[in-house]
Amino acid sequence: MSDNKSFYADEPFEQNYWVRRAKTVGLSYAVPVAPYPGEECLEDLLIRAACENGFHPEVSYRLPEVRDRSGNIRAPGGSSRLGFSPEKLAVMLGNPGGPEELRPLLEFGESPGKWLRPFFDVWIHNRALSRHRRVSPLALRKRPFLRAMWRVWPLAFDPETKEYLLADCPECDKRLGGGFMGDVWCCDHCNKITDQGKFVGIDLRDYPQKSVEEELWERLDFVTGLIDPSKIDVRPALRGRLHRSFENMHDGAVFDFTCRLAKWMAARGDHEPSFVLPPEVLAEAAGVVQGWPASFEALVATNAEAKRPKGHSLQYLFFDTRVDAALRQEMKEVARRFLVMPLIERAPGGKLNPGLYDRFGFIHLRRLVVAKEKASKPATDVELQVALLRARSSVRAFAESLGVPVPTLVDMVEDGLLPDSMLASEDGFVDAANDFFKRLTASREPSNLPDFAVPLPNAVATFFARPGDPWSVIFEAILSGRIKIWHLPKKSPVILDEIYVSDLDALFDVLSEERCNSNTRLSSAPLTAREACRWTRLWNGQQSATIKAKILSAPYSRNSLGNFASQYETTIFVQLRLKVGGISMQNRYVRRLLSERGAQPAAESKTGSAIWRRKDVEACFGNSLARCLT
Repeated sequence: MSDNKSFYADEPFEQNYWVRRAKTVGLSYAVPVAPYPGEECLEDLLIRAACENGFHPEVSYRLPEVRDRSGNIRAPGGSSRLGFSPEKLAVMLGNPGGPEELRPLLEFGESPGKWLRPFFDVWIHNRALSRHRRVSPLALRKRPFLRAMWRVWPLAFDPETKEYLLADCPECDKRLGGGFMGDVWCCDHCNKITDQGKFVGIDLRDYPQKSVEEELWERLDFVTGLIDPSKIDVRPALRGRLHRSFENMHDGAVFDFTCRLAKWMAARGDHEPSFVLPPEVLAEAAGVVQGWPASFEALVATNAEAKRPKGHSLQYLFFDTRVDAALRQEMKEVARRFLVMPLIERAPGGKLNPGLYDRFGFIHLRRLVVAKEKASKPATDVELQVALLRARSSVRAFAESLGVPVPTLVDMVEDGLLPDSMLASEDGFVDAANDFFKRLTASREPSNLPDFAVPLPNAVATFFARPGDPWSVIFEAILSGRIKIWHLPKKSPVILDEIYVSDLDALFDVLSEERCNSNTRLSSAPLTAREACRWTRLWNGQQSATIKAKILSAPYSRNSLGNFASQYETTIFVQLRLKVGGISMQNRYVRRLLSERGAQPAAESKTGSAIWRRKDVEACFGNSLARCLT
């Protein structure tokens, strides 16, 4: 090819077309190619130009020397535009219309968001456009070019013909790509050139696909019309019928939101979660957007979220910053009104003030509602009471600072350690919490930490291995002086982590009291994963190992954790029981002795923290172990 590459930079394009073609021999395709305005994107135009001239599509990038770094044909609006100019592209294509005809394919305004990509006159999510080829055989029979709308991943159909798009070759079953294909209607995998130089390939136009049901067309036309470059003239009418909630969102944003809503709606029993949306689900989502807000309220009110699998919650829409903030807030209010408020109104003693709950509190309550709907069981009074308490930020903060689960606070109120009014309202809550902290601080021993002292939570978890919750009884014993405690500052946000105990006999006497496991009403009260970690003294890696080994799993409660503790214990617990029995033993020696007796860890974290079966520990160490309540 000629190396005369200065023409498009030095000569005006207004000159005679044939003169321009003559001067750019070697820089242009022999067969001139003009775009289909408003329907064909730059990437598909470059593919067609190469095909009509008998080349691999990559030649369209090599010829003007703008091939992207990865060497791949990219999705529309991607880095493949870098290095192109309307003049350079016009030279290569040889289109009679010149640069002005190509300028709309290359020049766009400033992006309204970093995650957006240009698609003709709109901006849509950058992951909504694919570099893969999908075709409509019927549309290709009408006009032989690749429509830009076929690049839009969520669409499973051609907006013009309503025919399902063909993504895989019906002969070789391989995904259609951007390799050498002869013509845009051919498979780029199963083709060859004969000895006579004739191209032989699979004509995809001979494989018509089924059409979308006609009753869905009107709603599908609405959602595709928001971004379809051939439907710009009808877009004002489409937007005019939308609720004012969408007035601050551009056309591409409304399209993206409709697709995100449809993806959430598709994640249910009749459809597997997928990036390509079934037309019937997309049409359903379009109907929700068109009938907003009443249609969304009806959707939430019918327990729609309970039908979704894990990982497909409305919460992802509520906190997705790519969705308009005002619209997200409106959806949150709808979810609160139809999912959470009925739960609050069921509270013992009548209605509670919704102002008690922050946004995280509403999330806790909504999770309970959804979980119960999935299980087809109403929330019990205990579950409701605990959920309403956990939903209050003040209660959560108090429980986390103290280092106990939220249900323990109910025990403390019933035992008279906390005032009844503390859990009923916010009035005086802070004063009551501070008063308890002061009383606990005043109970500390003024002397230095004894030679033998262990963290109180570790001692409790080691020696109390049965269903129940002893913490209310323990706090009562501390405040009365039956259990002496010392404070060792660790800059920990949890008070119990800084409390040490030396007299384990006194602690054991308290743990042996029937009151520690007598509150059967709260035995099945739900605990969070974080609360379960504190109760068992298992940290993240260990808890993950127990779940993987299927010896502990959610939902957590005093009963389930107590049953787990009665059968398993960590190496640290074994070491503490040995130490109390008069034997100090390092971790590796504990493991070695257990291994020599044929014991294997029931679960083990990636860092090597083992969890052993109690029966194996008892068989190995026998009377050398301090007693344990199981």
